[in-house]
Amino acid sequence: MRDLDLAGISPQGVQLTTSGGDVETATLTENPANSGVFLGSLPVTPGVPTGGNGVLESADGETIVATYEDADDGTGSPATVADSAAVDCVVPVIANVQVQSVAGTQAVITFDTDEPATGFLEAGMTCGVVTHGAGGPSGVTSHSIQLGGLSPLTTYSVSITATDGAGNSATDDNGAACYSLTTLDQPDYFTELFDLSDGDLDHRTMEFTPDGSGDYYSACSDTTSTFPTDPAGGTTLSLADDASVEVPLTGGQEVQLYGVSYASCFVGSNGYVTFGSGDSDLSETLSDHFDLPRISALFDDLNPAAGGTISYRQRTDRLVVTYENVPEYSTGNSNNIQIEMFFAGMISITQLQVDAVDGLVGVSGGTDVLGDYVESDLSAYGICVCVDPDTDGICDPIDNCPLVSNADQANADGDDLGDACDPCPALVTPGDIALMTGDATADSLITSEDIIFMVVYTFKGGPPPMPIEEVGDVNCDGSNTSADILYLVNHVFKGGPPPCDVCAL
Repeated sequence: MRDLDLAGISPQGVQLTTSGGDVETATLTENPANSGVFLGSLPVTPGVPTGGNGVLESADGETIVATYEDADDGTGSPATVADSAAVDCVVPVIANVQVQSVAGTQAVITFDTDEPATGFLEAGMTCGVVTHGAGGPSGVTSHSIQLGGLSPLTTYSVSITATDGAGNSATDDNGAACYSLTTLDQPDYFTELFDLSDGDLDHRTMEFTPDGSGDYYSACSDTTSTFPTDPAGGTTLSLADDASVEVPLTGGQEVQLYGVSYASCFVGSNGYVTFGSGDSDLSETLSDHFDLPRISALFDDLNPAAGGTISYRQRTDRLVVTYENVPEYSTGNSNNIQIEMFFAGMISITQLQVDAVDGLVGVSGGTDVLGDYVESDLSAYGICVCVDPDTDGICDPIDNCPLVSNADQANADGDDLGDACDPCPALVTPGDIALMTGDATADSLITSEDIIFMVVYTFKGGPPPMPIEEVGDVNCDGSNTSADILYLVNHVFKGGPPPCDVCAL
């Protein structure tokens, strides 16, 4: 009750009556002092009305009326002021309890109540021992409450409490057994957001290798002082601020991300590569990162128009995108990152000198951020195991002769094969495969199919021998003619001399 005329005069009395016939007086005390606001209460219980006993005996559905006699209603005249409330003594009924959307660190519990109520969940590893709780919206009959902060691969016991507007509460603990749920293994999204100036990936390479697990990749991380792939000789991209450009792969090659193959990618100026479409997002949020299939080496507001270079290079086994000395927008700093996309499915992200202290790094399959997202710690992954079958100290897949020891990595022709394993170390060949003159179909065999291929090429304008036209010059006279076809027929069907050495071309 509030009456400023009575400020400082306490206590005051208010008459309470029920529609069932009980009459009581509630004594109200001013609180806070000298405020003219008075508070008080009486217990309400079921039973036969007994006036004056300080207890309101009332039944569900009855009405309680509070009446106050105001000596001065502000006009100088007395007035009777009344208010009423319905009696609700019935607790909500909880039904249709279901455990849904169980993930690694959260689950959703749904249930219904027969009247508007507020739901609350209590959970623990033992029924009745509460370690986690969560509340839902008030005044609803269909409830859906997310219980978060759970541990992966853990069984929890859950009970439900529903409280109606009158304060009546009911608890459903499934007959003292509680409702059970078991969380799943927490997926690793291989993504870390550095939003507190806490970037720690300078001079580090992260590798993501398909392993058939639920996360799709296994990850490792190691320090480095150089880019795994030398960007020299790559194709420079001219990118404006907040722009992207499509880079098609050649030779029928495709890169993969989360098991999906792509014949091209889109290189963005803000430190990422996307697939399916380009992107110009400059805000390194989780929602922006996950809204497209994306590899983020340093998702940040970079500006290649102000300096540095962005280039790409297709090698025999991978497509490589490199950012060298690209500054953040409106700064003069320098950021050096590289993305390697191996045709076999592995992804590699390398940061060398990175002056930016914020940003986002990771991979995305293009699904929206899930509620159970937990940030990865990319620098904490185990050290990458060096696969080095030729024991030359150069790890695959960066060894240019993975099966022949060549610690010096000498490569006279600058292709993808080192001199130690390149059949033609002075000849740059597409794909850097071992070539044989006469193998016009590039299947590493010399058969009648190559003769047919050469006939179609020479006399009917068919496609040239693959992968370079010179492999059709089987007699090494400097041209592809009918003489080469006759030479090849003699070799295949009559045991004549083999085609000449392609390296002599």
